[in-house]
Amino acid sequence: MKTEVLKTEHYCIEVNLSKNRIYFAVLAKWSGIKDFENFEEVWIETAKRMKPNFTIHSDLRLMPKLNYDIEALFGRIQSYLIENGLIALAETAAVDDISNLQIHRLSERNQMPVNKFKTEEEAENYLDQLVANLNM
Repeated sequence: MKTEVLKTEHYCIEVNLSKNRIYFAVLAKWSGIKDFENFEEVWIETAKRMKPNFTIHSDLRLMPKLNYDIEALFGRIQSYLIENGLIALAETAAVDDISNLQIHRLSERNQMPVNKFKTEEEAENYLDQLVANLNM
């Protein structure tokens, strides 16, 4: 069962503790870094609630282009997550091609263990299967 951690008009972070999974969804275009107050702190606190080898399901379909400040913020969060137990991220790619390229470049730079999917169902099934195989 998902539990909401933070929801703004621009994004939502939820957890499913029984699946050891974080859910992130972009909900609307943001206007700048001011729309991300406490964002990094919330991610850190959320990651602390997870057990080692947690996964993330990320819906980036509505992701707008990233400015430098937001890209740097996302990069810091990615690094923290990788260093603190993230094993895989399943991503529904952004519709905007430039946003998609920015996220791809950022994930490559931080060696983020990401796989891209066309649908939310494909992403969720992939993560469920990955976890099931790890627990065998």
